[in-house]
Amino acid sequence: MRSRPRWSRWLRRLARGLALLVLLLLGFVLWLVGTTSGGRLALSVLPGFLPETVEIEAGEFSGRLIDRFAMDGFALRLPTLELEAERVEFDWRAAGILRKRLHAYRVAVESLDVRLIEAPARLRRTENRCRIRFRLHPSPTSPWISRSIRSWWPE
Repeated sequence: MRSRPRWSRWLRRLARGLALLVLLLLGFVLWLVGTTSGGRLALSVLPGFLPETVEIEAGEFSGRLIDRFAMDGFALRLPTLELEAERVEFDWRAAGILRKRLHAYRVAVESLDVRLIEAPARLRRTENRCRIRFRLHPSPTSPWISRSIRSWWPE
């Protein structure tokens, strides 16, 4: 009986180790987006990945980042805009991000405070503007929202 070469055993061990690492990483990502505690961790770590001109704060978090969540005491600060809300509820499907679309089924905001701020001279640019396009489709099951959106939404 012939023994296998030493490199083949190392190659198998390396493949097993990489498979285990991938499974652990996948489990961590699923925990991060699929549980309330994972969402809290993601929100606490998020400011470290944002530019220093962007600040996000959220108080109490409940739900799952992958589909439905709510935040109490939400604040977003940009160089030219500040948003603060007592509560934000978001019902969406994260799979739309893969197609560069945001599929939100319900967004509810309580006590929204919006402040526009004049941009500092170092942040003013006339070129490289970002244009964000979106479509708003009022729900036919909510006629009050449909009427109120149509009353102020430009045609």
